[in-house]
This record gives sequence, C-alpha cells and structure tokens, in this order.
Amino acid sequence: MTSNFFLTRPVTLQSFALSAPVGSGKTRAAIEYIAKPHLKDQNFIYVAPTVDLIKQTAGDLRKKLAAAPGHEVRNVNLIHSTRDDEEARHGPVGVEALDRINEVDGHEGQVVIVTTKTFLTILSAIRSPGIWHVILDEAFSPATFQQFSLGYDIGDGWQYFTDVFDIDTEQGHRIVPREGKRDLVRDIAAGRVNRTGEKYTPLRPIAEQASNPALRCELVLTDKAKSLLGGSIPSVAGDKDNVLSFASYVAPEYFAGFFEVLFLSALFEQTVLYHLWTKALGVTFTRHQGFPEEFLRDTHGEQGRFIEVGHLLHEGDNASKHNLSRNIFTGEPEEGQKGVRVIDRLVADAALHFGANRFLLQVNKEYGYETGTPLFPQNAERIPTFAHGRNKWADYDNVAALAVTNPNPQQMEWVMSRTGMSASEVTHSYRIHTSYQAFGRCSIRNSVPTTSSKRCLTIGAADARFIAAQFPGSRWLGKVGSMPPLRELGGHDKAPSVTDETAQTIREYLNKLDHNVSTISIRSVKGVLQPDVLSGTWTRATTRACHRGSGWMKEGQRFIRVGAAYFGFESHQGDDDQTSPSHLTE
Repeated sequence: MTSNFFLTRPVTLQSFALSAPVGSGKTRAAIEYIAKPHLKDQNFIYVAPTVDLIKQTAGDLRKKLAAAPGHEVRNVNLIHSTRDDEEARHGPVGVEALDRINEVDGHEGQVVIVTTKTFLTILSAIRSPGIWHVILDEAFSPATFQQFSLGYDIGDGWQYFTDVFDIDTEQGHRIVPREGKRDLVRDIAAGRVNRTGEKYTPLRPIAEQASNPALRCELVLTDKAKSLLGGSIPSVAGDKDNVLSFASYVAPEYFAGFFEVLFLSALFEQTVLYHLWTKALGVTFTRHQGFPEEFLRDTHGEQGRFIEVGHLLHEGDNASKHNLSRNIFTGEPEEGQKGVRVIDRLVADAALHFGANRFLLQVNKEYGYETGTPLFPQNAERIPTFAHGRNKWADYDNVAALAVTNPNPQQMEWVMSRTGMSASEVTHSYRIHTSYQAFGRCSIRNSVPTTSSKRCLTIGAADARFIAAQFPGSRWLGKVGSMPPLRELGGHDKAPSVTDETAQTIREYLNKLDHNVSTISIRSVKGVLQPDVLSGTWTRATTRACHRGSGWMKEGQRFIRVGAAYFGFESHQGDDDQTSPSHLTE
C-alpha cells in the first residue's frame, strides 16, 4: 500500500495532506488522531463539505472519546444548519461558529465541527489560529467560476458594476470594493436589502467573493473585458452575450497562522487543488510522520480481485454533456425530451446490466433523474456528484457512475495557465474524482472487508480504465450495453443536412486562419465563403460550427477563438504548448 502524507511549508504554513485510496478510512484515522491522549488539550476544527458528513464524524468522535479508558471530557461542538448556502455564509451558524472558536484563548481541548462553506466564510476572522489544528475532509473546490450579465446596454451595465467594484490590475485583475464602498459590498454580500435596496441584488454573488479576505476574485480577461478596461464599449448584440466572467479561489496564506492544517483527500496528488497550490502558489509538500497510518486500509489491493469495471460508450466516444444530451435517434444536440437522449439509453443499459441487483446511480441533476420519476430505475439509489466520504451506501455492491464534470473552456484555460497542466490533465482532474468517488461509496468502504463481487460502470472507456488500474486484479468488462457508436446516431444512411455541411465548411475555414487571428466577424466569413443557403440556415450553421471542442465560440456577430488570448493570457510555446498568466510575465 502506498499512502502519502504531505507537509506544506510556504513561509510559516504548516499544512499536512493525507492521500490514500477511497474508502481507506481517512476520516476514521482523523478521529483517532484527534482522540490521541497526548493531544487531549489541543483544539481542533474539523471541516467537511456536507452536514451529513459532519454529523457522522461528530457522532463517531463522541463514541471514540467516551470509550477511551480514563477519558477526560472533550467539548465536541457540532455547528450547522439545514440551509447550507445562506446561513453558513451570513446567518447565525457562521456567527455561532466564529464566536465558539474566538472565545477559546488557550489549549482547552475544544473540537469545533463545521461545513466547508461555514469555515471559508469565517476563516479570515479567526483571531488566534495558532492554537488550532484544522482538518479539512475532502478539502474544497480549487476555483469557482461565475458570470455577471451586463444587460442589453453594455455601457450602462459596466457603469453599474464599476460604481461598486474596482479592478486592481496590479493584483491579477482582482475585483475589490471601490474606495468608500466596502461596507456597501458587505451588505450586498449578506443580502441586507433593507440597507442596500433591491438595486444591487444582481451583484450579490460577486460581492460574496470579493468581500471575503480569504478568497481572491479575479476578472477573466476576455476581449470584451479588456475593451471595457481600456475605456471602449464593445458592440455586442443581445443580452445573453453581454457577460463578464470571474474566477475565485482560496489562497493558502490564510492557513499560515494555524498550528497545523490537515487535508484528507483520495488521490490528493491528482486534484486541481494540489496542482494549483504547488505550481501556482508556491506550496511544497513533505511527508508527515505523526499521523496514524496504521488505521488505514488498502482498499485498492484488498478489494481488487472482487471488482469488475466496464463502460457504456464505445471506445473513443467522448463522455461530455454535449454527447449525453444528444437525441438517440437523430443525433441532434440539446435534446429536450426525456427518454430519447443518450443519457437515457445509458441509464437503461446500466439498469438492464445490473438486472434485479440494487445499484447506486450518479447522474447530473439537469437530466431529471430524481427518485420516483418515470425514468428512474426501480433498483437504483441516487447519489450526489461530489465527494463526501459518507458510509450511507456501504451495503451496495454496484455503481453506475454516469455524471460528467468536465471543465468548460473558461475553467480549462484558467487552470492550465496557472498550473502548467495540459488540457487532458485538467479534464482528468476535474472528471475522474467524480466517477472514482462514486464507486467509492459502495461496499468497498465497508468497515468489515467483504468478498462480494462489486461492479462499476462508467460512461467512457478512459474513466473505466483509470478505475480498473487503481484496483490490481480487477476484471475488465469492456464495452457494456446496446449503445451504438455516437457517429452512427441517426442511422448509417442519413445524409448530412445543409446546416451540417455549412457548419463544417465554416469550421474548416476558421481552423485554417493564422493562429494570431483571435476574432473575425461572421459577415466577413460569409463574404469569403459565399454560401448558397437561406439566411436561417446560415445562422444555425454559425452556431453549430462552434460546438464544444471546436476551438471557437460565437459571440454576438463575431467568431472568437477560445484559446489563451480569449481569457487574457499570453501563449508561451513549450513542450506542451502551455500558457501562463499575462500579468505574471515580464
């Protein structure tokens, strides 16, 4: 078994990370660590993403402390609400958690257990971090991306935005409150409409990020954003095109004051958080000798011979939301009717494959697979798409991991530019933890190792191969189910439509343009190609030409190359054609 324990030391930061297989007992080991007799006077903050997980951990910790011979009383404070988003950020839960932490002024053996949202909200306000150990179970998202609509009149929208916020170009285009507007931004973030009025409600998501000192909220430098910063108002038609994009992430400096910080994560070295903190933010990791490694199980080696892994799409077919939303009969994208989409065929194939056996089903929420709905398989139990470490489903042997968490082009470019990761590495880091964690919910995590057969089905072959490789001795099932190759959707004899042919002609023309061309008007392309089609067909073709992965997007009346330049980064040619943030270059 290979388990890596890391110590991070940028400046005075003392942060540990436990990377071990899914279901190996990382949370259980953390409980043993907190309960060690020689740490009885130490204070701990335990953080996990969901209320269910912190409840589970608090209960297990209390049992462990109560069963210890000659145990001394430890105060275990479980603080949460049933409204994670609202109360964790601004309501009584955040206030209670911060008060409980800040009233401790020495080594009192206090344990405070909160959700990740609560912790990140109060992080910068903790007065004496040096007396606290922090344990982050499954950590947090490395970066979040949001959009803000400027409205139909882009000039008015930009004025509305800049009345409240400023863009600090010397700090990576960080979004900060304008001078004299800090209190207003705090009120907007807290939803205090009685103070701000309804006028600023659309700015609340940005205000929540910009008002938290522990987060960095940065403007993504699209051509539109650069024009606005330069004082010119770009001409863009249509309300839906007038958007600004933002990236927010947690910087490690706010962890530097704690006595120690421990991250618990399966396959930690393959997370975007690991790459972002090490490669972009200067954090280094070394092994920590004091954590109770003896309590971990090698679920990979222990369970491998009982595991079978297969995939539902054909080799080479991409597991993307674009493909999952296609019509199974015509191949057309963005099918709105339930029951005739690719995802519906895959769910049906998984249910047929498992037969009468119960199985866990992981599907993106937007596809409508809620328990009790007509499409939901009778023997299935739905599980969420994020990692959470719960043991609720440890009596299930079968899993259909059919959720997709691929990064969009914004996320892809932003992460690549800051970490030096390749596009395939970023996609892998975003996606594999979804399917890998889904399989980790089943009986492989049972505290008493089982010898029952466990079976995992994924959407694509790449994810299935990755999971199979983690479990030595597992049986490879290969392609499972009745799904035909995606290229055959609509039938072998179906001729491409005029729209498809025109879109292909547009793509071929765009891809032949010099790489220095980042944008071109649709009118000029039409003038060159002189298509003999109706205006409606041309309009549909210009949209279809810019499908995900084409390298182009349609923005108003222009084609925009979706590359480093689109997001405001300079391209630096290297072995992997990686990019770096333009504001970090000389």
